[in-house]
Amino acid sequence: MIRVHRIYTLQRFVGPTALKAYTIVVGFALLGKFVHVASVAANMPSLASPVAFVQFWFGAIAHTEFVVQAVLLGLALAVLFFARDVFRDVRHIQLPFFAH
Repeated sequence: MIRVHRIYTLQRFVGPTALKAYTIVVGFALLGKFVHVASVAANMPSLASPVAFVQFWFGAIAHTEFVVQAVLLGLALAVLFFARDVFRDVRHIQLPFFAH
């Protein structure tokens, strides 16, 4: 029975959703290695002016190195696919007080 529990636990850590979560963590680590986040936050406009905020991000992404753009693209894709997996899993959960 212990082997079954170990295999089940290993599958949870190596499953597709877990691998996407690991990809997100690695992506943020790479982004932090290439980008000085404190400087970006200091130069970022307020959310009170959404047009300036969006223009800042488009400009920042357009004028950065290709490696950073690739990491951002990979990170965005990993987040989208991870969110899709999470929403699919949540949709199948049935809580006892919602059951008919």
